[in-house]
Amino acid sequence: MIVDIYENNAYQIQMELLHNYPELNLAVRIGSIRDNGKIDKLFDEFRPDIVYHAAAHKHVPLMEDSPNEAIKNNVFGTLNLVKAADKYVCVK
Repeated sequence: MIVDIYENNAYQIQMELLHNYPELNLAVRIGSIRDNGKIDKLFDEFRPDIVYHAAAHKHVPLMEDSPNEAIKNNVFGTLNLVKAADKYVCVK
């Protein structure tokens, strides 16, 4: 499953993966890690085994001018993912 807030990014990744791996069972959803309910619902539905998180804002000069947005995304969004992973991801 791929989750991205930007449909263009999600679509581009989806097309590349399906081109390289046509038999891949891939679900793509649009959503934000800031939306705890959405993240919880997706984890409940898909029950991922592995989670890669790359949703952080990373351009420091921009984030210095918008620290609230950086905190909401990088801290609380990550916390949403951690909580969902703790709740739904089965560690073997």
